Amino acid sequence: MLSRYLLTILLASLALPLIAHADDPRDVMIIVNKSVSQNSLSVGELKQIFLKKKGNWGGGARIVCINAPENTKLRESFRSKVLGMSKDEEAQYWQNERIKGKLSPPPTFRNIVKAIFKLRASVSYVYRKDLPGKAVKVVAVIK
Repeated sequence: MLSRYLLTILLASLALPLIAHADDPRDVMIIVNKSVSQNSLSVGELKQIFLKKKGNWGGGARIVCINAPENTKLRESFRSKVLGMSKDEEAQYWQNERIKGKLSPPPTFRNIVKAIFKLRASVSYVYRKDLPGKAVKVVAVIK
């Protein structure tokens, strides 16, 4: 009886990683305007895009990055998982870019989905739970 109980616990614990990888409403969904021909983006490509080191899509259209508002959990999650930076490190990066006279950070919008829907060649991110059906195209999922 005890061995059957232990076997059940062991099998249940092995299934936990599978459950953890199920669709989570807090997954960060990378979304683009439907005009973007790209169907997938890696974390490395996203980092290049959002740090403005890559400025054009494959077809030549200029990339329009849109950040979530500062001081939101979504922005913090994206910053740490994609950019690999803290809030202070990101601020320092953009300050250095401005000093060099090169770049300014992507703008922020409260209604990201509406902005992506309306702005051709745009890219941003939302939580899975906020994904608006087929109004935009998902090109990556960040767990």
